[in-house]
Amino acid sequence: GTRLVADLRAGSSSSEPSNLALALGKVLFKAQLPNEGAELYATGGTAATTALVANLSIDRGDAAPMPMGTSGARLVFSAFGDDANTLAFGSDGTAAGTLATSVFARG
Repeated sequence: GTRLVADLRAGSSSSEPSNLALALGKVLFKAQLPNEGAELYATGGTAATTALVANLSIDRGDAAPMPMGTSGARLVFSAFGDDANTLAFGSDGTAAGTLATSVFARG
């Protein structure tokens, strides 16, 4: 059945989880929190294994990650960088293993 795994934003407001992707033995997803904006999170199915993967857009505050697929043991996704360009990222599900691989300039 369906159950709550973790309450990322306690209270009456939602973290608005979306863009779920199964990769690396985890579910990776976008969640919106007041201090980070929309960033990449991962869960292994328990509250203890649910956490922010990486704050991808520290200055801009809203990376809005969108999963694109997998490549080997990495999730490939797009997100906004601090300069508002769209970046392609690869992630192994850790902050240290989440890196921009390409830049798609606006305009």
